[in-house]
Amino acid sequence: MIEMTRDTTLAEALREYPGLLDVLTELSPTYGLLRNPTVRGLMASRTSMADVARRGGMSFDDLALKLAESEEELRRGGRADPDEQDRIKEEIKGLIRGLKQSDDVERIKVRFKDLLRRVDPVVIAAAEAELTSEGYTMQDLMSACEVHLELFREQLDRDKLDVPKGHPLWRQVKDQEAILFWLNRAQELLAEAGGREGFEAAAGVLDKLRAVVARLREAENHDTRQENTLFPVLERYGVEEPPAVMWEEHSRMKDTRREVQKLLEAPPDGQPFGRYISRLDSLVVGLSEAFVQHVTKEQNVLYQVALRLLSEADWQEVKQESDELGYFELPPEVLSDE
Repeated sequence: MIEMTRDTTLAEALREYPGLLDVLTELSPTYGLLRNPTVRGLMASRTSMADVARRGGMSFDDLALKLAESEEELRRGGRADPDEQDRIKEEIKGLIRGLKQSDDVERIKVRFKDLLRRVDPVVIAAAEAELTSEGYTMQDLMSACEVHLELFREQLDRDKLDVPKGHPLWRQVKDQEAILFWLNRAQELLAEAGGREGFEAAAGVLDKLRAVVARLREAENHDTRQENTLFPVLERYGVEEPPAVMWEEHSRMKDTRREVQKLLEAPPDGQPFGRYISRLDSLVVGLSEAFVQHVTKEQNVLYQVALRLLSEADWQEVKQESDELGYFELPPEVLSDE
């Protein structure tokens, strides 16, 4: 017997019924987007089965009836072995400890990147949370964040969206490249500042860092254009969850950029220089990791869905409204590869 209510989330249903995705995509091509693991990850915990039914053009009762008729298929596929997940989590924790303590960091990075490619992000988050409860700080976990960044950047280089110049998404991709350029520059400057003896010796480097962070604040125009042009059009087509998630992430990253800017404008009284640089570095690396993961979702989900759904008239609307909102200035380094 199928046990599912209107309020059951898609994530809960997928865990309980391993064959659910196959059954849904047989019922309606609308569910084909759920084959994309990033789309599924964005939607699953936020979408009820009543919402799933609505997206397929049926009532929840109709969907429940169709699923009940396919109960055997729903239960096929096998479930994740919890013992295996625990084993992987413990290995990840050991690797993160090794990144801090071992001399053979490069070998550990190779194994860590291999696990990151294959494991559920929830397992990684659980491993990091358990290490935090053991007393590990964000600074201790920084090497793990840097490995995340390497991996995501490799994926972005490999899966970069290719659209013609003049298309609204061409500028969106260029925005992303500019923001990544400035985030990389901020990390370089922080490394340089960390090698100085104190606030006075690092003053020139910190001035350069303030200028980079000011450019990052100007680049929030990228988010504003998305939120006011692309998101509303996608929502008209019934694509609601991915824009909602992107909007939340925009807000969190904006808060972090503001915190970095505030620290640069007024260093806390009496704080040792090394601790001050460490705090800035932690914020910038965390922001970089969040943004790279965000870009992966934009390019692999948001933009791909938009390219499938939007008409030429829709794109003209997005372009016109984007032009009205305006653009931030791109760095020459990003424009040089046109």
